[in-house]
Amino acid sequence: MDVSKLPIEGKGGLFETLKTINDPRSKQGRRHSGYSVLALSTCAMLSGARGYSAITQYGKTLSARQLDRLRCRKPPSDSTYKRMLQRLDPEEFDEKICRWLITATGGSNGSRISVDGKTLRGSFDKEGRPVHLLSALLQHEKIVLAQKRVPDKENEITGFPKLLTPLDIEGCLVTSDAMQCQVANSTFIVREKKADFLWTVKENQPSLLDLITKTCEEESRPVVSHSTLFNKGHGRIENYECIVKAWTVDIANQHPFPFITQVLRIKRMWTNSEGKNPKSEVRYLITSASRLKSDELLRAAIDHWAIENSLHYVRDEAFAEDRSRIRKGNAPQVMATLRNLSMGIIRISGGENITEGLRYFGWEKKTKALRAIGV
Repeated sequence: MDVSKLPIEGKGGLFETLKTINDPRSKQGRRHSGYSVLALSTCAMLSGARGYSAITQYGKTLSARQLDRLRCRKPPSDSTYKRMLQRLDPEEFDEKICRWLITATGGSNGSRISVDGKTLRGSFDKEGRPVHLLSALLQHEKIVLAQKRVPDKENEITGFPKLLTPLDIEGCLVTSDAMQCQVANSTFIVREKKADFLWTVKENQPSLLDLITKTCEEESRPVVSHSTLFNKGHGRIENYECIVKAWTVDIANQHPFPFITQVLRIKRMWTNSEGKNPKSEVRYLITSASRLKSDELLRAAIDHWAIENSLHYVRDEAFAEDRSRIRKGNAPQVMATLRNLSMGIIRISGGENITEGLRYFGWEKKTKALRAIGV
């Protein structure tokens, strides 16, 4: 891993970015600056801390010189971290951290972006409602571009445009599951964001699914492109087959769903690592991306389905997110952003395994974590 790949110096550095985030605490009696508390929280998370007590303990292990680099005379107390993280504006924090990550990765132009939601299972309030977050992830780099909380009285469909509105995604391919296969969100992607979509189609759009199935299975309609892919790992042997057919005018006239240019049928066949217990499934998808061939569309679909492993599973396994009992105020969402930031730093630095990356930053006498945020 190489932290020199990160924009760590001057105005582009993460420490300087943290200085721009508003401190929600009262100025009276404030002993530590807000950016110092956030910098310590980031370094602690990057070193494997999962909650308040671990972050507090991390600060106490730093030397006087290391604390001075973080603009602290002494380590903050547990209550200081709680006040800061519970009261912090999560939208501002998400936006500025994600903007820094986008800059660090070189931007999102022409990229493939996956959108998916996750419930923080341990974050439920007195009424039993947990925090639900919607995230946009760069598929190749596995970096979170944006994250927003879905309010209790809304859902991922209405949260989708709010998530992507601040982002410059012109020319990108946006992928999501069947929930986002909606006329409004498809129109938003193509007209407002100047991007393309790739949606899975399921029973929530029954007439569209029937028409796509008929189109893909009808032998008289030519296949525009065809590709296969073999994958072995995680105890499975997988074979994918993808065919793409054009959404011609005569087909489009049978259904009002806009901007479709191509339809896909992806057949997945898999066995265990010994070639036994064969299973298969077929999925149908639609896209507005007329320029893309079957190999690119198949890769985008597979990488979207892998968001569970590259984001949700990692946050659960490496950071014990679902087991976290941090519930008060804005802290659940803020902690999720800190996890995304830690994963982003590790991946931009060249790390592929997040758990190994946490050990790397945690075992190097704290200097690597401080260097990664620009101090």
